[in-house]
Amino acid sequence: MSPALAQSPNAAAPSFHTGERIGLFGGTFDPVHNGHLQIALGVRRRYCLERVIFLPALQPPHKEREITPFHHRVGMLAAALRGLPAMEISQLEARRRGPSYTYDTLRAVRREFGDESHYFLIIGADSFAEIHLWYRFRRLLAEVDLIVAARPDYPLDLLQRQFERLRPAVYDYREEDCSWYCAATGRSIHYFGEAVNPVSSSVIRERIGKGAAIDDLVPMAVHAYIRHHRLYRKFSSAGSPAAQTAPLP
Repeated sequence: MSPALAQSPNAAAPSFHTGERIGLFGGTFDPVHNGHLQIALGVRRRYCLERVIFLPALQPPHKEREITPFHHRVGMLAAALRGLPAMEISQLEARRRGPSYTYDTLRAVRREFGDESHYFLIIGADSFAEIHLWYRFRRLLAEVDLIVAARPDYPLDLLQRQFERLRPAVYDYREEDCSWYCAATGRSIHYFGEAVNPVSSSVIRERIGKGAAIDDLVPMAVHAYIRHHRLYRKFSSAGSPAAQTAPLP
């Protein structure tokens, strides 16, 4: 197994056979929460993915606040994914320098795991609404299929208007499976409309800072990890968590 790939505990050894359908779930995961897990499990079932790889960003390009240290975010992910089949963590971002642009991450994934697999990039509807601002977004959309997960305040008709910003690429809507197909690139954008917990990581950080309960927002193992390492205790109005930087046990 590649040193950059850390499987969730109790999962089977990975295989990289030709044609494998793999979901790529990037994000800060600061912290990972129940909404993330519901999306990962739901899209794996809906789109017949053989596994979903979580890709925590080392240095998100659009985050101005202080980010919890990478090893803690990986530790919380490992706790959340323990016992969940086909859920893995890749730490390849830890080896890269500079901002974690999604296009560069995809290229690194292909070098790491090969070009034979069919990759699906999982993002939220809020991110898709701004994808025209992403680094090399046209090349990204030409190289990977997207799965766009529903988010509050981002209805389907609003997302449909986003395609005007993706021109000259032309996408045809397929009502039978709620997706858009681009004949020029052979790539699809799928809309995953299942309802999920609308919680956000920022709300969780705020609640911890105020001493409020988060039991219904994160897995028990993640809650225990946060308490053990005393994360997010000093939460400022600017949203900056004061996480301790002790190494993982």
